[in-house]
Amino acid sequence: MGCYKSLNGTVWLEQINRGLVDFIKQQLNVPVRVRKADEDFKKEDYPMCTIYNLSVGKRQEVRYFPDKVLVSRDTTTGKGLLERSAVPYSLSYQIDLWSVLQSDMDTMSRIWEFEIGRHFNLPVTDSGGVLRYANAMQSGDGIRKTDQLSGGSRVFDFAMTYNIWAEIDEENTNNREEVNLVQEIDIHYNQNREVL
Repeated sequence: MGCYKSLNGTVWLEQINRGLVDFIKQQLNVPVRVRKADEDFKKEDYPMCTIYNLSVGKRQEVRYFPDKVLVSRDTTTGKGLLERSAVPYSLSYQIDLWSVLQSDMDTMSRIWEFEIGRHFNLPVTDSGGVLRYANAMQSGDGIRKTDQLSGGSRVFDFAMTYNIWAEIDEENTNNREEVNLVQEIDIHYNQNREVL
């Protein structure tokens, strides 16, 4: 099929997790851990942040383009490569800020609200190594603040839920189609300057 470079790249749980960890560390300068359902939840380092995927995702039909899209072109041969469109999803994540000192929680929540807020574009590297941005929008009732006693110490929790855009775009040679591209357009005018 010529010298085509596929643009496939999935943004899914692994890519979102890595993107959130890097982004939050950069903004808050605290340890960030991914909580997993099959592991014990340990909170040794305070202040800290945890992220947790609440749901596998909801397919976003309104963002789905059902036709094949042009992903590559070769102008020397006049050929293009069409591939199946990515399948868009919205993943739900809970992000918790943890602290044993009210002053640390005040600092983290202030930075979060000022620098990040209810909506942000999350830098992620897709499965093909390309830097992209995933839309993240706070959902639900916003922020939930709690404090609890744990082993004689008070632990503060600042929890938020975000829906983050993801998409599955796997390379599959069976979904490719080579097509001819329009290389030149020749427009002729008649004497009355009307396009023919």
